[in-house]
Amino acid sequence: MSLILIIDPQPLLRQALRTLLTTAGHEVVAEADNSRDALTQCRQQKPALVILELSLPGVGGLEVIQRLKKQQDGLKILVYSEQHAEHFAARSLAAGASGFVSKFDAVDTLRTAVEMVLHGKTWFTHEVFESPREDELGQLSPRELMVLQLLTRGMSNNEVAEQLALSFKTVSTYKTRLLTKLHAASLVELVEIAQRNGLNLHADGAVEMMRVDAATQRELHMLRTMIENAPIPMFVRDVEGRILLANRSLLDFHHISNDQAYMKRIGESEWLTPERRALLQQRYNEAVVIGSSFVTDFLIESSGVPISVRGWFVPFRGEDGRIMGVVGGFIDQSTQDDMLKRLRDAKEQAAAESHQKSALLINLSRAIRLSLQDIDQHLGIANAASGDVAQEALLHAGETNQMLMNTLDELLLYDVSAVVLQPTTVDVAQLTRSVIDARPGDSTPPVFDPSAVTQPQVWVDSRRYGQIVAGLLAGIDGGTIKLATLTQASGMVTVRLQLDAADVIPGTTEVSARRTLGLAICRAVVGLMKGQFTQIGRRIEIELQLPAALGHA
Repeated sequence: MSLILIIDPQPLLRQALRTLLTTAGHEVVAEADNSRDALTQCRQQKPALVILELSLPGVGGLEVIQRLKKQQDGLKILVYSEQHAEHFAARSLAAGASGFVSKFDAVDTLRTAVEMVLHGKTWFTHEVFESPREDELGQLSPRELMVLQLLTRGMSNNEVAEQLALSFKTVSTYKTRLLTKLHAASLVELVEIAQRNGLNLHADGAVEMMRVDAATQRELHMLRTMIENAPIPMFVRDVEGRILLANRSLLDFHHISNDQAYMKRIGESEWLTPERRALLQQRYNEAVVIGSSFVTDFLIESSGVPISVRGWFVPFRGEDGRIMGVVGGFIDQSTQDDMLKRLRDAKEQAAAESHQKSALLINLSRAIRLSLQDIDQHLGIANAASGDVAQEALLHAGETNQMLMNTLDELLLYDVSAVVLQPTTVDVAQLTRSVIDARPGDSTPPVFDPSAVTQPQVWVDSRRYGQIVAGLLAGIDGGTIKLATLTQASGMVTVRLQLDAADVIPGTTEVSARRTLGLAICRAVVGLMKGQFTQIGRRIEIELQLPAALGHA
């Protein structure tokens, strides 16, 4: 087990590294997010290995390496950085590092590099040193490279001086050297050279404001991950309303580039009317002062076309509780309205098709009924001279057909929402028992258990409730049916029916049809009463919410 110090400005990455190293059997003795704390922690903890990001607030990472090596002889340093290896690996080696791993490499590469460096080896990719290509930045010193990096991120000379603990005059001298060495005529050309050589890593569609303190930078790292992949336009602004981050959706919506969005104030938003800019800036300022979010609707112009949007603004705070800026975004309501209209049209079309289907089934049912009546009439004439057994069978067949057709008609009425509930005060236990007692006598009746009924008097449509119980019992033989009630504080009564069928009556297609249609009616009535129907194997559970009948215990 080795003692390791992690130096990186991103808290999420430090946590990930801690987990990785702990799993590998090492101990992370401390963490630091800036150069000053890094030097202090290393002096106090005496780690065997330091894992370090070059892009640090304060003194640059290369200088930190040099100071750490002077401070602790024999210290092993592994650079784990977002900077390109072709520019910084050799410089890291010259500064005293034992290895360099890019954050774009696989995690296994980092694991291997840690073990190699801890065992006294070095870890640098061979191609970095074997085949050097033409490098415009290769002639720069580590300090010049750091100044270039900060300048291309939008910092002024004063802000670079503050970041690197240099004087304004020294930074101006570095800037002049950079213009001379890189044959650039302006800062714009310096930015182009830096991007061409891969120095500016922020090419993911988000604009990052670097003119902030370390605490705000840490927050921005986390916020950038949140907004950059959002499908709607989103942004992060500072307390004055200037854009710090803007995702690709926002840039594409306004047809602007990163540079055009960077640091743009609300009052400079040309897609808003002057009146809207002033009003939005006022509400923005109020939100920052009181720390309250707000939502507002307004018109913006996109390619000369006015678009209705709904914008939202949410202040965010740093670790010390101080409001650091606002996260926000907007939704194109015209697109949303079109989508809602399409959904409504689709729903109405589906409902119309369902009614047409139901009407067709009703007409078909009537036609079948007339045909069966005609068949029964002719069979009755043909078998008038037959014996009692044949006539009884024919009568039973006619009654069965009539029952099935009545059930089908009833089911179709539910399908077209033609049934209106007519609740009355009933004793739900007595009603359930009466339906059970009235079932056909061709099978064993279920055992009825109403022992959990505490409030029998409820308001319910007795006929429709009876259809629920009758539908449950259709085509079954034996079993138990339990009834329970629970009175709620709201005055509603939860009525639960539970059927555990012992068996299903074997035999004919007639029985199967009765069972299928009975359960269909049961489901339809439960749905009409806004209840719940659950079937698992031979167990069926039904739950209804019914008003209690006042004045009855």
